[in-house]
Amino acid sequence: MRRLALTVFAGVVFVFNPGFLCGEEPWDFGQADMTAAIAGTWKLTVADNAPLEFKLELPRPQQQLEQHSRAQGFMGDAAACGTRNFVADADACADISKMKLVLVALDGKPVPGITAELNVGGRKFTRGWLTFVRGEETVFSAAVTRDGSVTKFDSLEGVWVPVPELVHTR
Repeated sequence: MRRLALTVFAGVVFVFNPGFLCGEEPWDFGQADMTAAIAGTWKLTVADNAPLEFKLELPRPQQQLEQHSRAQGFMGDAAACGTRNFVADADACADISKMKLVLVALDGKPVPGITAELNVGGRKFTRGWLTFVRGEETVFSAAVTRDGSVTKFDSLEGVWVPVPELVHTR
């Protein structure tokens, strides 16, 4: 009888939370942590262009939405799905958190033509990838740590190093 009760309990837990039996880690960060990492003033210098100074902000017209890998209904979705978007957006199943951003000049006006996105892979925010896009072209990208440091991986040295083209001041 005990074995049957334990089997039924395990079955119910698996149906309502498939990740429970798989040892799935919880998210160690949220939208506030990603927003804190990009808070402050940025200065981007690409090629021979004049430096561009700006702040990164969430798009204002869109509703801010945090989606988790578990649905708010009677049953959760597949344990393999772990994508979170901080704007309403559909995406493939993976442990990725995406935050679409807009560039705002220091005078408060939007910087036209360039957008940015911060992507954090995995359920722990150690380092995310900040990408700047103009139209369909990636203009620049670098890694951003949880504390806002900007780095890139030097494959020759095997270490993360500062990025002189992108400066972040808090």
